[in-house]
Amino acid sequence: MNKILLFLSVLILLSCDQRIKEQPVIVAKTDLNQPQKFFVTLLTKADRENKKLFLVFGSRESEICRSFCKYHHDLYVMNILDKHFIIARVDYNSTPGGKELFKTYGKIGMTTWSIIDLDETVIADSDCSCHGNIGYPDEKEEIEYYLQTIKLAAPSLTYDESEILKSKLKLYD
Repeated sequence: MNKILLFLSVLILLSCDQRIKEQPVIVAKTDLNQPQKFFVTLLTKADRENKKLFLVFGSRESEICRSFCKYHHDLYVMNILDKHFIIARVDYNSTPGGKELFKTYGKIGMTTWSIIDLDETVIADSDCSCHGNIGYPDEKEEIEYYLQTIKLAAPSLTYDESEILKSKLKLYD
């Protein structure tokens, strides 16, 4: 298991901004012959840690995806979200099984995200009634929607933590 985590950590370093030193986000890279293995591994890890699964769909080519990656790698954001979620970035084009996961849990557009419970039920996603898929939340209504979804999935999130997340969203916009 430690070898898998080490392998995933190395892949994260290669796929995100190289200036980022801490890497909380798992990047979906698995054996090409077992594309569902990654998802099962994530659910198992989430179950073991009593957390929810936060899937972020995107591609390396997308500036919005890179902004969300930077946001999730911010130390303050990591300290808050890591208490509640296993965050996994799924590259639509290069992750084995990524297209299938996107069909099940993604929304139209890139970046898109879904928060999933252990029974594989979507608790919340990036489909905001005010704007459609918000991807990276950067407008006031989108940020409020994002924070509401995080609070829905993680009811113990404090007001101060929510304010930190809000300020960090504005920083990486």
